[in-house]
Amino acid sequence: MAIMNVNPTRMELTRLKKRLVVARRGHKLLKDKRDELMKKFLELVRKNKDLREKVEEMMMDVHSSFLIARSIMSSEVLEEALMFPKQTVSLEASSKNIMSVDVPVLEFSTESRNRKDIYPYGFATTSAELDNAITALYQVMPYLLELAQIEKSAQLLAEEIEKTRRRVNALEYVLIPQLTDTIKYITMKLDENERGNLTRLMKVKDMMIEQARNVVKYVLPIILLSFMVTGCSLFAKKETELLPPLEEPKQIQYSTMEVQKGSIIKEIKDSATIGVSSETVIYSKYGGRLKELYVNKGDMVEEGDILAEFETDSLEVKCQQYETALEKANLNATQTITQIEREIKLAQLQLEKLTKDLSEKDLLKETVFAEGGSSAKSLEEDIEIIKGQIVRQEVTIEGLREKLEITKTNFDIDIMNIEYQLQQVQKELESAVIVTPVEGMIYDVSKLNLGENVGAYYPILTIVKLEDVQIIYSGLNIKHFEVGMKVKVFFDQEEFEGEVAVSPAYVPKDAPANTKETVIINIKDLTIETITKGVRNLRVNLILDEKNDVVVVPKRVLQNYLGNKYVYVLEDGIKKQRFVEIGTETNLEAEIIKGLEAGEIIIDA
Repeated sequence: MAIMNVNPTRMELTRLKKRLVVARRGHKLLKDKRDELMKKFLELVRKNKDLREKVEEMMMDVHSSFLIARSIMSSEVLEEALMFPKQTVSLEASSKNIMSVDVPVLEFSTESRNRKDIYPYGFATTSAELDNAITALYQVMPYLLELAQIEKSAQLLAEEIEKTRRRVNALEYVLIPQLTDTIKYITMKLDENERGNLTRLMKVKDMMIEQARNVVKYVLPIILLSFMVTGCSLFAKKETELLPPLEEPKQIQYSTMEVQKGSIIKEIKDSATIGVSSETVIYSKYGGRLKELYVNKGDMVEEGDILAEFETDSLEVKCQQYETALEKANLNATQTITQIEREIKLAQLQLEKLTKDLSEKDLLKETVFAEGGSSAKSLEEDIEIIKGQIVRQEVTIEGLREKLEITKTNFDIDIMNIEYQLQQVQKELESAVIVTPVEGMIYDVSKLNLGENVGAYYPILTIVKLEDVQIIYSGLNIKHFEVGMKVKVFFDQEEFEGEVAVSPAYVPKDAPANTKETVIINIKDLTIETITKGVRNLRVNLILDEKNDVVVVPKRVLQNYLGNKYVYVLEDGIKKQRFVEIGTETNLEAEIIKGLEAGEIIIDA
């Protein structure tokens, strides 16, 4: 993480520490807000799931009733019955606050003289199925509004959760690490300045001591020589004083250890997770109430095996209803079409009779004109009347033919619609028994109870092949993994050999971000029992460097001065400082390349 561009002073250090305290407090508050929003969001999602299933089931009943009513009643009668509503609907929208998020609140009310009277028609010309449809639609309306309110609330909460999550991540992964690194940098800089000042003082002290030594070395002999020349007569004789006996200083005791040769292994030990490269998710296309689940996690299945089964009682009832509606629609279509065809045939017979009458009148007209009778004028009027009747009859026949075509089309559409609904129900019946499309192992099973309502496309279980199981590692040491490296994988106490298949160094630049931060390891000889027994501790072990017969010392004996490593050795009982050069390092040990030999005694810190 890049540090901030600041001056490394104590005032700046104090300011950044205060800012870090505020950032951590804000991070905690935002994290608590995110968790509470997630709790509210999940409650709404569960409520929305149950309510949506209820509304969909009620709407299916409404649609079925309307469909059956339409197949029994003519479209003109149905439109006339529903033309003028009986009640007036009003909707009031308000809002309430959930964790600083304004969510809508919808209130639904109806206005009429009699609230129980919801049918805008009489019962003489309508069917009972239309009454059932109107009643079901009246009952589902409040649930529809509640569903809209819950879904909108869930959408607003999801947006607020996303905003809060981004803020939490910005504080947790950007600002707080940046402040921490900057504080660490300033602290190290100030400590380095203090060490530099201490080094300069020690150097000045050493120079002063050396200067004093030079004074003693050259001046003191001259003074002693002058005393020897003048003699001791200048001084008065003093009595011999008795001095206390000298005590030998106590010898300093050090905790020491002998330098030895041995082996040092630099390795990475870290936790990992189980993943799969390819999996088959089993779900129900239509959903329903779970009747039986025939497999458990870890079971091996073959293609075509039965996995689960759903309740079919309601589907069988719907199937019978649609079959009955289809029979009624076919019977109604046959009767109506036969009636119209009969009317067309009667109209054609009338047309033939009028045409015959016209021919007879024409013959009579020729006879009357030939004889010169006085009834010619009335005969002309009769002929004109018959011609008008013929034209009207032809128009009637054409209208009946058009009515026949329209009636056939309407009935065909209705029958096709009922057949489609019947086919859908039959497909749901067929999909009530779920079979496996592939062979493999049951890798994951959703936590479902018998009788629980499972939504459409809800993942019930997952099937994988054993060779597709992989180990996913995404720790801090991914840069050390390369394709082809041998890795030891531990499932608790059980050890397996693995090989690195994918590492970030070989991933393209345009690959997803999560791919660039993961290492994929393939395992050999993996068994089903190992995967399904519930591994508590999954670890990977990668050996980076291994050396034998080298000088190895504990890292605690190493000291650091301005980047140089040194140890304290004990020579003839005297503590001495010795700089060393190190090679391979681990968390506890270090290899000494230069500066120490096996058998030497070092002081243990």
